[in-house]
Amino acid sequence: VEAAKQLAADGATALQRAVRDGAGGAEVARLLDTAPPAEADAALVVACAYHRDALVQELGAKLTQGAARVWHAAWRRGASNDAVHEMGPATVAALVGAAAAVPGGVDACEADWTALQRAAHGGHGRAVGALLGAGADVHLARSDGSTPLYLAAQMGHEAVVQVLLQVEGV
Repeated sequence: VEAAKQLAADGATALQRAVRDGAGGAEVARLLDTAPPAEADAALVVACAYHRDALVQELGAKLTQGAARVWHAAWRRGASNDAVHEMGPATVAALVGAAAAVPGGVDACEADWTALQRAAHGGHGRAVGALLGAGADVHLARSDGSTPLYLAAQMGHEAVVQVLLQVEGV
């Protein structure tokens, strides 16, 4: 979270400053229209770090590659797994809502990862639960055959393993 907040403080773009300062949706939309994809990703990370839930949803909806892109944005540009762990329930819900609203929905892949696989691998139980609630497919595997359950178990995330084992058919 601190890394994302530092991103918003040091050399922040106009879009990142608007998100950091809680600007209205119209101003953010105007800035987002001309922003390159990497800047939109960085603004999403800033919105997550500052718990700007409405902006998380709005920024996520502008990302066109599906849920995995929304989640990958939360891991890139200075946001670590700790930043995702520290997201409150409302921010996680907003991020999942944004992911579900874009093409490909919650099961879209980016770089061979779905959002559920990434969340399970990182041990983000709150995110795993929210993604499952949004209809994420627990059976989708990466090209190497790794499922969300395997990834969580491999990394020793016992609580996430228990959540995934509660899904019917696992």
